[in-house]
Amino acid sequence: MAKTIFINVAGIIGFLFLFSSLSYAGREPESWDILPAIDEIVFSPRAVGFAARDGRRFILTRSSKTFSPAGEDGFKSEFSENAGGKTAVILENRGINSSVLLKTSAGVNIETTDAYCSEGSNTGHSLKIGGVTFNDRVRPCASVGAAEIENGRLWLGTRYDGEYGEYPADGIVVQSLQDGALIKQISNKEGLAGNLIRAIKLDPYAKNVWTAAHLGINELSPDFKILFTGYFYEGFDENTGSSVIKLSSSPVGSAGLAVLQRKIGVKDKAGYYAAVLSIPPETRNCFNPYGWDQLSKCPDSNRGFLPGEFNALVPFLISAIRSGTGDYMREALAQICFFKDPAIADLLAEMEADQALMAKWNFYVRACADKYSSMGIISEKKKAERAGTLLRQIAGGLAKYNLAVINNSFPPDYEVQQSIIEGAKSLLAMGDSRGMKLINDHFLRSAGGHSTPNSMLFTDMAQQFYNYNEFLPAILSGIQKFYGAPAGGGCLYLDMTYTDETRKSRLNAGNLPALLKAAENATHPETVPHQPSQAEAAYVSCKTALESQLKDKTVREEFRRRIYPSLTPARKKIADDILTTTEK
Repeated sequence: MAKTIFINVAGIIGFLFLFSSLSYAGREPESWDILPAIDEIVFSPRAVGFAARDGRRFILTRSSKTFSPAGEDGFKSEFSENAGGKTAVILENRGINSSVLLKTSAGVNIETTDAYCSEGSNTGHSLKIGGVTFNDRVRPCASVGAAEIENGRLWLGTRYDGEYGEYPADGIVVQSLQDGALIKQISNKEGLAGNLIRAIKLDPYAKNVWTAAHLGINELSPDFKILFTGYFYEGFDENTGSSVIKLSSSPVGSAGLAVLQRKIGVKDKAGYYAAVLSIPPETRNCFNPYGWDQLSKCPDSNRGFLPGEFNALVPFLISAIRSGTGDYMREALAQICFFKDPAIADLLAEMEADQALMAKWNFYVRACADKYSSMGIISEKKKAERAGTLLRQIAGGLAKYNLAVINNSFPPDYEVQQSIIEGAKSLLAMGDSRGMKLINDHFLRSAGGHSTPNSMLFTDMAQQFYNYNEFLPAILSGIQKFYGAPAGGGCLYLDMTYTDETRKSRLNAGNLPALLKAAENATHPETVPHQPSQAEAAYVSCKTALESQLKDKTVREEFRRRIYPSLTPARKKIADDILTTTEK
């Protein structure tokens, strides 16, 4: 039987990136995803303070406009009177359309519901002041994320909400609080640091209005002149080596390696910065850890690795992974597979052997280890050790399924299932079919039935091994003894209606007896007493697979000659119905 081995480096890289940050899930990442999302502005006579959703705090000194990070104690000390404050409080979370209380400095309650106009939905926002509906001038499909009252005028900050996050909308809408008349609309065209507004607060000392957008902050006068603009970007403090948020009068891209330092929780910041500086300047900025094109500007990026000079950062990534801190581990694991370093292969082998670690970090570790294996980076000794680890995990997982059958208990958890499936795939990528043999033997020996731990495992494996020809022995066994949905899913594996060169070997008269047995089982709904519809669906699936096989002249002729004469009457009837169609 021909082996089916899939090695797709680009796919591995893309897979790793999808998990590098939850905020990116489902959409292309934006440069501002890594910037602080300011949702609180506070004031003192000396300074203006900004607090972000992730806990970062910053102080802007009024006189010098110096912007610096602040610890929690220093922040509270500077703004002890707490003039200003947070933007909003969620009153009720109804999925995407939340009910939110917007907090103004004057203490007026402004209640709004978020808009959602995406994927067929067309739900506009609503706005109430003091419990009375207010006719605002914000577009219906934009949400109101911030509000402030200044000199009888209502300032509303806008954003768009989508399934995967928030997006820029129309900046700020200013209306008369008395009659709702539109007074002014202010956007990035007028100089706002972005049209996704997260905070608006009246400065009780200067009597100006401060706003926070997705790209930075602004100070506006009562006549709407922009007095100060600060665009966020992340870079290194050259004196300490720390990653810091800085301000610029115009948009500036963040340094990806500075962001990485923060994301992986580096303690030795000076050492990390020295390692960054050891990378040649012309190469240093080719790596963008927080974009779709991480390696596009790097030499030889088609092999999915950074230039060797970047290996100076590997000890810091490994330290983050060994830290045991979930966020740091996640970020480091999502990036470490871009580094071509033997120390990473050793770390991955160690992690794969730890079942507790793999239960949580399986996706990251397995994909990276597969990449290293497929490119021949690990030694033969490490490769053999890895194969042994994977085989033990597969055998151990299958034993848990057998025990669940014996004890008539629930199937093992999802992590056990995935350790079996991903372990076998990894072994196949290494050219080793022993993991798949363990799986095939498991199903050849297992008892049949419906809604058993093994039938559920078979259902999932029929989907996940759909492109793997090595799973055929399990399919032929499973569709004959598992009833209902498992049999139906298994028959899809042999459906040749739409096929390709990879699956062409499954077009074989030798598969038809198993398909006929599965179809015959499905004609007896009593085998699935509580869900007869599953039997009916399985019959359709298995009959369709039979038809697709018998449409091939060579298969049909061999079936007529070698298999048909020995069929039972019931199976001959099923075959006759199909042959009548396929032989026309």
